[in-house]
Amino acid sequence: MRTTLRDLKLMCDTARYCRRAKEANGRRGAAVFRNAVQMCRERRFEPSEAYYLGLFDGDFDPSTLDRYVSRRELTKLQERVNPPSWADLLKNKGMFYRFCMANDIPAPRLYALFFRENGGLVTGGRWLGANGEAWRQFLDEELPETFVLKPARGSNGDGVFIIERRGAAFRDAAGCEYDAGGMWRLMSSDVFATGLIVQERLQNHEALIRLTGSEFLQTVRACTFVDTTGRARLLHAHLKLTARGVAVDNFGVGAGGNLQCCINLDSGVPDAAVRLRSCGNGLELVDRHPETDLAFNAFVLPQWPQFREMVNRAAQRFLPVRAIGWDVAITPAGPMVVEGNIWWGPNNPHRNMDKVREALASDDAGPAAAAPQKDPGA
Repeated sequence: MRTTLRDLKLMCDTARYCRRAKEANGRRGAAVFRNAVQMCRERRFEPSEAYYLGLFDGDFDPSTLDRYVSRRELTKLQERVNPPSWADLLKNKGMFYRFCMANDIPAPRLYALFFRENGGLVTGGRWLGANGEAWRQFLDEELPETFVLKPARGSNGDGVFIIERRGAAFRDAAGCEYDAGGMWRLMSSDVFATGLIVQERLQNHEALIRLTGSEFLQTVRACTFVDTTGRARLLHAHLKLTARGVAVDNFGVGAGGNLQCCINLDSGVPDAAVRLRSCGNGLELVDRHPETDLAFNAFVLPQWPQFREMVNRAAQRFLPVRAIGWDVAITPAGPMVVEGNIWWGPNNPHRNMDKVREALASDDAGPAAAAPQKDPGA
């Protein structure tokens, strides 16, 4: 019965998204529906996932399907090479940043770790209890004029606040203002129930500012893999670009207007960007940045050799986790790791997941040879 209900739900969801694809594209949908049900059953795509990628379009070429991987299939491949018991090291940002600090992996400066029931640690190793007055004083006197708040556990940019201070007032990227008491209430809110990271706000390299015209951070997603000999290699990289007025570069399904550019791993030159089509179904290519009109293929990511060396070195430090999706900022001071993801999502917009699948699936799944590491203690 459970399988029957699951299949029924899959068919209903698939029919709903096929109808939306037909309305968006003005194409016949009967044959598309039969193919779509088979695709979702055999390739394990969620109907919504396939819809946003344009896989339900009447003119989708099924011979290219191997270039895509469903989220469920990719997670199974990742579980094959990543021990799930180590997930907290990457999912908990407090643990992640402390580990980076201990292993000389460039990352944003950590100003404070805060837990509303326990207090927390601030710059210099000083402990502050769960005392609002002490934290209000810390906010007023010890933080720089701009900094970032983010949940210790979070994803997709949810709960990230970019804060600027002007005198006694604090303002976030949405224009909301707080005094020190308001900041304390924000820190103690359910948004940060898992803990709070207070860290340095990184700045884009000037070349990225020229390309995008934006001061908001634009990061690179870099997917690395360590084989059974202990050799780390870069499987894929793409530049994440924020739309006008958007503070966080997460792409999701593209509904927020953000773009992505696949990066040539040898040269550091981006391909044309992809973005969600205005009808909300499928992706389209953009040759030039919509704000600055600069051509993507005429741009070279700065510090690309240093970038590659840094992410491969970081990948070896995080063994026995062998397949990681890094978010890396390219700053005036060099590449810096912003996040590491153990269950990173498919890079489907760039239609190259066949190469990633091959790398993860062809591996013998034995333990990788451990690279020399420092003590991961704080």
